[in-house]
Order: sequence, then structure tokens, then C-alpha cells
Amino acid sequence: PVLFDKLRQWQAGAYSDIVFEFESDEPMYRNPNRRVFNVMLDIAVENLDLPRKFSSSSNSTSIHTLPNGIQFGLSLPNAQDIAHGAMEYKTIDQLLLDLQIVTEMMMGVGLMRDLK
Repeated sequence: PVLFDKLRQWQAGAYSDIVFEFESDEPMYRNPNRRVFNVMLDIAVENLDLPRKFSSSSNSTSIHTLPNGIQFGLSLPNAQDIAHGAMEYKTIDQLLLDLQIVTEMMMGVGLMRDLK
């Protein structure tokens, strides 16, 4: 609704007759009780010193095109969000922490015999 309001507002000022078409799929559900999720969450929580809870991104990720894909994004507490901008960067410390977490996650998931 907010997006449509902004588009209608722009269209009124542009003096153009434009048709906007949008489509959306059903949200992808992942069972939070699966062991694989909990292994990944435990590793992130331990390394980032965060409360143990699942969270979601803004739903804009390519992982949705993979069958049973799991988004595993890292964000540091109290860090300025500079992702996907013209001045995007990572400090060496952030990069090393990201590598540690992703490596631990791959090892933890790799040791699982059953990902269900």
C-alpha cells in the first residue's frame, strides 16, 4: 500500500499514464525446529553475542530460488548498516569474524547426518 501510494504520487506529478504491475509468491516457510537452523543460530549467537532468536531480512535475497535454501546473513550488533551502497566496505576484523562464523556453520552443518 505505501509503495502504491508513492507510485501514484509520482505518476500524478509526471503527467504520464503508466500502468504498474506487480506479482508476489507465497512466503517461503522454514520450520524453525529443524536441527540445521538451530546449529546455524547457535553458532551466530555465540560469535556475535546476540539474544538467541530467529529473525528475518527484508525478504530480498536470491536464496529463495534454491529448493530448501536457508538465508544465513551476518550483521554485527551496534554496527552501522552500510551494505549494498556506493561506499560499502568491511573492516578486516569484520571479514575475519564473518569467515569464522561461516566456517563454523559449514562444519556444524557438515557434521549433521540428517538435516531434517
